[in-house]
Amino acid sequence: MKELINKLQTESDHVGLPIYYKEDMVDDFNKLEKLSYLRYLWVLKKAGTQLFPIGVGVHPSLITEYCDDGSDNRYYELDVKNCSYREITASECVELAHQLPSMTSHGVEIVEHAIKVCSNPAVYNMAFINPKFDIEKAGLLEWSKFYRQVDNPVMMQFLAKIETSLENRRKAKAA
Repeated sequence: MKELINKLQTESDHVGLPIYYKEDMVDDFNKLEKLSYLRYLWVLKKAGTQLFPIGVGVHPSLITEYCDDGSDNRYYELDVKNCSYREITASECVELAHQLPSMTSHGVEIVEHAIKVCSNPAVYNMAFINPKFDIEKAGLLEWSKFYRQVDNPVMMQFLAKIETSLENRRKAKAA
């Protein structure tokens, strides 16, 4: 991780961003060391930075509000596993921010997987509205209502895909 952090620091120095709130980079680097996500979006702005996990379900507006082709912002996709990064365009940043969580599970496990994704504090805490139900006991219906309430398009689409998968499974069993 130190190697990636050193590369990012060098890139920041090279492009001269951020100018203000450079302490944001320390926060980003601490998050990179503590969190276990494999891919991130990283925005260098005149005033600070923004770090965003890809494919987790976090509301995309937390990064897309900084994605403007006409700005001086610089956009990067970070690959923690391969200790690399690449500069991307604002539109690529928006596209990656809308990437759905994986649906690798099948059958009963798909429900457990979906609930695990939904109940990830990194996802629901970013809504700035706490769920009004027992998170430990919540099912897909409660989470679906919650993510519609907070208007998280990534999680709404993810849950719709889960529902479609479950419905197809029910139809296949009935046939």
